[in-house]
Amino acid sequence: MTHSVAELPQGAYDAVLDTAGVDVSRALADGGSYISVSDAPLPDAPGAAKSYVQESGKDLTELVGLVDAGRLKVRVAAHYPLSEVRAAHERFEAGGLSGKVVLLF
Repeated sequence: MTHSVAELPQGAYDAVLDTAGVDVSRALADGGSYISVSDAPLPDAPGAAKSYVQESGKDLTELVGLVDAGRLKVRVAAHYPLSEVRAAHERFEAGGLSGKVVLLF
């Protein structure tokens, strides 16, 4: 399904997560949150912010410790060996999962 920015309902969404660098701020409701992971400039939306994920061995070690201690629960819907990455991606795209798809290295 293809949409254009002009087709988006104006002011209809309480939150927008921009992953493509396309200004869709017209769809944001008053007081809503606009977060972008794109390197494109932020739109002129009140409170618009960027959010980046940075790799950190220290943080990953801390997360593993929380999982191992049972303090952080990770919902996993399926495991796939790396050799079946295509099947894993197809399962993810099919939707309806109650957890993450995990690739095993």
